[in-house]
This record gives sequence, C-alpha cells and structure tokens, in this order.
Amino acid sequence: MKTEFGAEKPWDLVVWGGGYSGLAASLSGQSAGLKVLWIESSGVLLSETSWGFAPREGTCRDPLYETWSNLISTQTPKMKIGMEGALGEVFAHKICRDRGIRVLFYLWLESARVDEIGVRSIGVVSKQGRHEIQGHRWIDATDTGELISLLTPGTSPEPRTRSSYLFLRRESWGTGPILGEKLLLVPGAQVQEIDSGWANERAFCLREDLPQANTHRATWLRALPLLRTAIGTFSKGAVVSHVSFSPLINYAPFSPGLPLPNNCASACPGRCSSPPRSLAERFDLGLQASRRMQKVSLANTSNLPPATWKRKADRPISTEVTVAGVGTAGALAALAAARQGAKVCAFDSLPFPGGVGTAGGIHLYYFGVPGGLQNEVDQRIRDIQIHYGSQDQIAGFHPVAKATILELMLAEAGVNTFFGSFLSRVETRGRELQSVHFLDRESETHVRSEAWIDSTGDGDLCALAGASLRPISRKDGLPLAYTQSSGRFRPKNGRLFHRIVNYDSGFVDSSSPEDLSRARTTGILQYDQSLFTEDERPTYLAPALGIREGRHVETIATLQLDDLLERRKFPDRIGLTGCHYDNHHTDFQFEDEEAVFWIWACRNWRERTASDIPYGMIVPRDLDNVWVACRAAGCTPDAHHSMRMQRDMQRLGEAAGVSAVLSIRRGCVNQEVPIRELQKILSQTGALQEVEPAEGAFGYTAIQGKESPVPASAKELLSKL
Repeated sequence: MKTEFGAEKPWDLVVWGGGYSGLAASLSGQSAGLKVLWIESSGVLLSETSWGFAPREGTCRDPLYETWSNLISTQTPKMKIGMEGALGEVFAHKICRDRGIRVLFYLWLESARVDEIGVRSIGVVSKQGRHEIQGHRWIDATDTGELISLLTPGTSPEPRTRSSYLFLRRESWGTGPILGEKLLLVPGAQVQEIDSGWANERAFCLREDLPQANTHRATWLRALPLLRTAIGTFSKGAVVSHVSFSPLINYAPFSPGLPLPNNCASACPGRCSSPPRSLAERFDLGLQASRRMQKVSLANTSNLPPATWKRKADRPISTEVTVAGVGTAGALAALAAARQGAKVCAFDSLPFPGGVGTAGGIHLYYFGVPGGLQNEVDQRIRDIQIHYGSQDQIAGFHPVAKATILELMLAEAGVNTFFGSFLSRVETRGRELQSVHFLDRESETHVRSEAWIDSTGDGDLCALAGASLRPISRKDGLPLAYTQSSGRFRPKNGRLFHRIVNYDSGFVDSSSPEDLSRARTTGILQYDQSLFTEDERPTYLAPALGIREGRHVETIATLQLDDLLERRKFPDRIGLTGCHYDNHHTDFQFEDEEAVFWIWACRNWRERTASDIPYGMIVPRDLDNVWVACRAAGCTPDAHHSMRMQRDMQRLGEAAGVSAVLSIRRGCVNQEVPIRELQKILSQTGALQEVEPAEGAFGYTAIQGKESPVPASAKELLSKL
C-alpha cells in the first residue's frame, strides 16, 4: 500500500466527507494553523447545494460562517435568499484554494488502521490501486458515518425523509407564488413551492417519507404533469432547468454507541441525538467537531505495538452477468443482457445511470448511427420530455428525462443496480475473471459472476484483471481535452433555451485521483466571475467530468483511421459508426503522420468517416469472459477521435450485453461467441443494419460552413500569412 498525496509526514487533520459539515471542519482546522486534507469520494464538495440544490437556511453566528456567507453574497448581490446551488461549489473550491486546504476526490474508504491511541491511518482505493493516508486527527463528515462505522460497528442512522428540488425557468413569472396549495401525490409525498432566489426561476420541493420504492426522479415524473396543470398559464414557456441529482436526507435522532477513539470526531448529520435541520446547523456541526480535535495533543506512538486494520463488512452476491459502470454504454449493456434472460448486476460510482448524457452535461447526440435498443430508450425519452420542456427549448434530450427513463428501464428489466459504488479489487484464475469487489459507503460487495462487461470508461476492470493496455500514442503524450460542463440558458425565439456547454477545460490523466482532483477544481473554477446574475450563472455543474480519452485495452481487433476513411466492412460486424475526425486538438502536428496528412494536406477535418464496428474490438486479448463496452475499446487514437460518440458507446453496450449472455448459454469464451447468432439478434433489434445509412443519418452536427480553399500558389499562401 502506497503512502502519498503530498504528505511526507501525517496530516494534522484529515476530514473524510464533503458537505457543509466537512467545509466547516476544514475551514476551522486551517484557521487554527493545521495542515488539512479534505477528502470526498464523489467529486462534489457541497452535496447539499451542488447536487441537492437545497436552500441555505438557518443561522450560525460563527465568524467562519459569516465569512462564507459574505463570499457568496458579494458575488450574488441580486440573489434574494440562499439558493446559490451550483455556485456554492465554485465558492467552496475558491475558498479552499485561497486558504491552502488540500482537496482530493475519487478515493474510496476501504479500511482503517487503529491502535490504543486512536486512528493511525486509513486505506483508500483509487483507479491506481491502494493507498495509505496518515493523520494525527480525524473527522468523519459523511452523512451516515462511513469512517465511524469502521471504528465502532453498530446501529446505522435511520433515514426518515428525503427532500429533492426542481426548478422551472421562464423569461417572466410576474410577482408572487404560482402554486397556491401543496400538491399531495400519494400518502407521504407532497410538492410545495419555495422561494427560488432568482427572478426568472421558480423552485419546488418534493418531500417524501422513507422508504420509497422509486427514486426521487421517478416521483418527479409523476408530479410534473400535475404541477404544470396546477400553475396554469405559467406552464407555457416554462422549462425544467435542473432537478436534484441526489436528494437531501433527514435522519431520525441517533443514540451513539461505543465511544470513538480520542483522535476522531463525528460531524455526521445522521449520527446526532438532535439531527441538524438546516445547512447552517450542519456547518455548526463541523465547527464543533473540528474544535474538539484542535484540543487533541499528539501522543508518542514510538513504543506502541503494531496497529490493526479494520475493514468494511463483506456482502457476497452471485449473478450471471456483471456490468462495471452504468454510464452511456453500461446502461445499455445491462438492459441488453437482462432482456436476453440473464441475471444481471450493475454498479457505478455516480448516483444514477447514463454517463456523459445525464451526468456529464452533453445531452445530445453528436454523430453516430441510431438503431437498436438505444432507439427504444430515445423514444421513451421523447414520450415524457414534454413534461420537462418543449423540444425547441432543449438541446438534444433533457438529461433528467434520460436519467429517469434509464432508472425505470433497468428496474423493469430486473437489473440489480448499485450506485455510489467503486470497483476496488478482483480475483482471476488464468484468463478468467472470477469475482470483483466494489465499495460503497457502508460495505464491500463481493460479486461472483460468469461474464463481465467493462463499461468503466477507462478500462478499469480490465486493468485490475491484468489485461494489456495501450497508452496514448500522441507525440506530446496528451489525451483529448476534457470538459467540465454545466447547465446554461439563453434566449431563443422568445423563450429560454437549455443549451450545451462543451468547452475544452484542459488535459487530465483519468487514471490518477490527484490529476482528476486537479482537473475537477480547475474546471469548476473556470466558472468563477466577479458577479453572478439570474442570466449569467450556471444552473448546475455536471457531476461527471467529460473525459474523452484515457487508456485503451488491447483487443483481438483494433479499429484504425484507415478503416474509417475506406468505409471498411468486417465479417464480424456488430454495427456501424459514422462521424468526422473530431479530435479537439489544434496542434495537429503531434498527431500521427496519417492524421496530419488527412487534416492538413487533404484539409478533411470535416469530411465524414464511417465503417463497420468489428466484434473483435470489444474482446480483450488477454481475458476470456470479459467484454469492453466503453471508450477503452480497441481503437487507435486516430480512430478513437471518430469512434467515441454516445451512439457508438450505446451500440457497443448492446452488443456486449448480448454477447455475454450468448457465451454463457453456449458455454464458450468471448472469442468463440457464434457471430452469426449474435448478428441475427442485433439485426432483430435494429442495432445491426444491413444497408449503410445515408450521410444525414450520422446524427446531429454542429459543424457549419466549409474550410477555406487551398491557396493556388506559395505566393498566395505567404500573402495570407
């Protein structure tokens, strides 16, 4: 286990978990002169406002809270109340940067090392393996006490209610509330209007008693038609701008169990005898925990016996097909496998399915070829999208509508889903992957399965299982640029239009938690501006970074640029791809010679490319019962620029799901799957088309205009320079 993350010696204070209590604990520790490390697995610092969009209510008279509130109000003078939402994430990153608080994301708690003095260190897992983080003082700021449950196992906090928020955007609302009375949906679920903070926005809170059979998004789908009817004429031109990614949970009073180690404190909202009911109270909870830890003196540990490791409880399950990653491809892979009659398990680190189209802010199809299971998903989105806004107000599809439909379809298919879960380790025997472990806030799940689909994006499952990987081969070693997207609106035809924000934020090594954390902070701080107004502000910050390229798995077939230029046919075809050389680079000189010739000499950056998708590009060369259905599939970097779109990934997912079930039913390894039988099934669903589609079927294109003509002579070229 590696000890790293910039700590030559233990951190003075480690805060595990985000939210308002984690923010307060970190600020208080830093103000006291402590070297602070703040860790949050999910990638969001303030989940209550940045993912939950909860109002900043309540009072806390501590100077640190006043400093925090003043930072917000200085840049949002026209915001009436504490409804900063996504802006809170910008301010949190800003204050941590300015105060020197180290922030790390995408680390998942696996174990804790404890002795008679207290907590010595924790064991965490990332895409790069296991790491050890040492600290003198520890604060658990997670909602339910993830670290504390390791130290003192016992009763878990009891969720009582969940609150989620939906926002309608319109150019003009008039004055006063628009929803007269609460909407009673079913017993224990009601919607009421609350103050929104911005003149062009109306906010609504859905409060539900727990437990509930469905997600809060499914409840909002039932509520929206009733809400639009209730607000009457105000519904016309109103578009859903954003909905809570995760609801805010309110807990029952909690009776503490065994005492905590002397150097560890709880700032957990779910572990309080009087649970906090406002964000200000959560902030105060973090302050109290931090100030208790500041009084802890450092003990001499030189003569103590070795500390013991405590691990999370193991939860075993068995299934036929397991899908790692329920994003763009993984959701379709799980659906396809389940519809072939398999028992399917799927897990993802995000709290909902869909990947870049739902969590990455890129809610439209850019090229790619339609057909197959994705057409059914798209039709079901179209069937409900009118509740979220008219099509002329939404670019592509509404991301909340797609997340909702995927949740419903996965449940209908009987897929056993685990969200907020991270792949931690695997067991193999020869070329066969036998089992995997994934971590969530409460336990470590141990899954045994016959077939596996890697839809992690970066080939994480294959990497852990020992598959050969191919690094990025550009001459400068850089991948495609990443994007930190957001929700934005602009006027269009007399209405507000929900547009796509897709600028290049920089470059990132998507396998490194440190570089991912840097990239997340960099992308979010690019939204900082001196003054935010009702029109000039992001309504949400995409929960997931838009990673375009990472490592690739070595597969038995590799799609190359020449295949796309020649529109090559393959006997093991599982679908079609169509796009252009969309590389998000301006320094083309670092591309391969073939690409440089295509772009510079032939001036064909915009020229359409297309080919069959060979089955071999989703079959790892070194593993017998694993399929790759994500951007890590077998492509050269030059081919990947075109063969990476959402429709491509969804097609890979469907093919991988069907293939995995065929291998189980036929008792064969992935390389021996009967191709004709696979192609027959894909043809029946429409995923495999016998005739190459017309150019216009390659999907939405944002490319307009043409290249300038090539100069007729060197003299003309020099004159232009």
